[in-house]
Amino acid sequence: MLSVYDGGQKYPITNPTDFYITHVDGGEDTLDFTVAVDTEIYKHLVEENQIEYGNNLYLIKSINAPSAYANISCSVDLDFLKARFYRAYDSGSVTLPALLTSILPTGWTVSGYDPGISRTINMENATNYDVMKQAMSTYAVACQWNILGKSVTIINPADKTPSGEYLTDELNLRSIAYKGESTDFITRLYPYGKDGMTIASVNGGLDYIDNHQYSDKVVCGYWSDERYTVPESLKADAIERLASLSVPARSYDCDVIDLAKLDDRYSLFDFAMYKVVTLIDRQRGLRLDHQIMEYREYPEEPQKNVLTLSSVVTSVQDNIGRAQDTADEANDGVRKVGIRIDGMEIELTGKVSFQDLETEGKTIINGSNITTGRIEGPDGRFFFDFTSGDSAVQRLVDSDGNTMLEFDDRGRYVYTNRNFTTGSTLTASQANITGSITASNLRSRSVRVLQDASLTNIGGNYTLNRTYVNLAYWSPTF
Repeated sequence: MLSVYDGGQKYPITNPTDFYITHVDGGEDTLDFTVAVDTEIYKHLVEENQIEYGNNLYLIKSINAPSAYANISCSVDLDFLKARFYRAYDSGSVTLPALLTSILPTGWTVSGYDPGISRTINMENATNYDVMKQAMSTYAVACQWNILGKSVTIINPADKTPSGEYLTDELNLRSIAYKGESTDFITRLYPYGKDGMTIASVNGGLDYIDNHQYSDKVVCGYWSDERYTVPESLKADAIERLASLSVPARSYDCDVIDLAKLDDRYSLFDFAMYKVVTLIDRQRGLRLDHQIMEYREYPEEPQKNVLTLSSVVTSVQDNIGRAQDTADEANDGVRKVGIRIDGMEIELTGKVSFQDLETEGKTIINGSNITTGRIEGPDGRFFFDFTSGDSAVQRLVDSDGNTMLEFDDRGRYVYTNRNFTTGSTLTASQANITGSITASNLRSRSVRVLQDASLTNIGGNYTLNRTYVNLAYWSPTF
């Protein structure tokens, strides 16, 4: 029975029309129905009120009443996971069941698939809901919620073992709509972990894996995830991802007759999310095993149920970078341009151009790992070349921002307000120095001492105070 809670009271919703539940990838199911606006129950249908059906509670998220009927849309109620906020969250190395148990309220149970691995979840400005969502991505799993029963079942979408159910237009398939694409198709994957870690040490010296289940071509891509520190784990997950990426993404929207809901004798044809069913496509002459990735269920009209089948597991959040198709040049390396976002760090590979950076002071580039190339000012006069080591500057300052050396636009003058001491050579066409200069060997065509200044030999060194020095040429060495 479909019911609504309002003011602490439970009210049955009688005679709803177009009532269906959409089971979606990830587990956050939605519920929709239509009611007449002139009925008594309509006044209890307001945003954020709870709707109960079966084992679940839903929250009313939108109401659209353009005429005599109102369309009510709801989402499974997971607000109990949003009551606690973390400025910084660190799970430590933990298994998925242990992680979920730590964030769920007391009395909840966790069952189903256990990946059997430990991972670490680090987040900032997050609730338990955000942690749960990140855990689903990190462990590559989905949830099936039973809110009233206070339980969650973990499902492994990567398990593609055929369940035995099949669809055919001779029995339970009314219509079928096919869609296929190979936009993200690759056959070779280069996976990278923390600090550029590869799988070569556990993969026979190769830093890539291949899967030619669909094509013999070599089409390269890469996957980078800084969370991986163990090559074996990186390889295992890379194999799983490439298994999905190495075939075209195909999906079918199937208008089915849900026989198991109509007649107990057909219980073997019971459909559920992530089951792998056999589709017999007589029009295309194919017999294919595909996974149920969306299931629109009409509880009161099961003959209207709709399945969406897909050959690709879609609940993968990681970035897969496309690379050049290297069918004829597989050994020539991979040219790649990609983006990786990890925590507060953004990594860009390839040639990157920045423009229209509007807010001054908000763009910071840490150059500690820059080893090649050249950084220069807009007119090319000030530069640093990482390859040759050459550089050109107009002014040198100390850690406090005080000017140590300053050159004019033509590089002819050296000016300092501080003492300048060097063990090497200072060479310049002119140097205007205030303060003092100490050197072991001072050579010049002429040295002109200003009024009230002195040139003194102290132990073989010359100390000049308030002097103007004419020198032959300059080329400072530091």
